[in-house]
Formats: sequence, C-alpha cells, structure tokens
Amino acid sequence: MPQTLLAIAAIFCFGLLALGRQRHDNDLTRHTIAMEAELAAVDAATARMTAIERLAFDEEDIDRTGIRAQPSSTPLGPDGGETSPADFDDVDDWAGSDTTTDVPVGAGSLRFRTTVRVRYVNNLAPTTPSASATLTKEILVSVVEVPEGTMDRAPAEASLRRVVTPAGIASRTPPSP
Repeated sequence: MPQTLLAIAAIFCFGLLALGRQRHDNDLTRHTIAMEAELAAVDAATARMTAIERLAFDEEDIDRTGIRAQPSSTPLGPDGGETSPADFDDVDDWAGSDTTTDVPVGAGSLRFRTTVRVRYVNNLAPTTPSASATLTKEILVSVVEVPEGTMDRAPAEASLRRVVTPAGIASRTPPSP
C-alpha cells in the first residue's frame, strides 16, 4: 500500500512538473513574440525618421547653398501637388502623415500604423512649442501595431522624437547631383 501511494505521489509530482514546464515555455514564447514586435515597431519608426531626415529642412531650402537665418513663411504640411510620401521634398511635408505598413517578422508580418507630427518649437527650448515659425522643428514619429485577430499581449508601440534645424539637416543632406 505505501508503494502505491508513493507511485501516485510521484505521478502527481511529475504531472505538476510537466504543466509548470509547459507554462514556462508558453510564457517564454509569448515574451519572445512581444520582443520581436517591439523591435519591428522600432525598426519601422527608425526607417520613417531616416526617410524624413534625408529631406530638406523646408521648401525654401531645396537646392539652396548656405544656411538661412530667417524662418519660412510657408505653413507646415504638404505643399501643393504633394499628395504622397514619394512627392515629399522637405521635412514638414510629413506633418499629419498617417499610414499603415506591413513589416516582415519571421515567417509572417505585422501591420503597423505610423503617424508623423511636425511642429515648430522654440529655438532655445526645443521642448516648448512655438506659435510662430522658427528655425527649429520637432518631428515625432509614432508607430503602433494594428492587432489582427485576438492577441494575448499589448500591441507593440514605438516613438521617436527629433529636433531639427536648417544647419543640422544641411550637414546630413547630400548635395543634389
């Protein structure tokens, strides 16, 4: 009789161990998927920010030699005839952009919504918005995963913020051919 109880206790302990191991493996897989989604969101935000930073600071700076000292009089946002990112030629053309893209991850892909906000900020305090045009712009790229079906985790998110000036953009922008 004691041997039977011992055998039943051993089977019970083995069952608990197997279930604990299964839970650990599931948690590890869920964590890995969440990390991959976060990295994909950061990659999407970085790619968008890189594309924006390659453009001229403002419409008035396109093909300009030297750096200007006066702010632009044109409003933020796409200029006439600029209807898609392929048409954008300066940083503030991206203001208000809201797109959805698929990013390959593993054997599948994740869908992300990418929004861009561009605003003028105070030259000496770049965290303070400016009501008028300045020579300093803040670019905020936000990426949020668009859930497809049911997810047992929070959607991945990433945000990048850059403060740019005509001098900063001019130093990174290759000259026109």
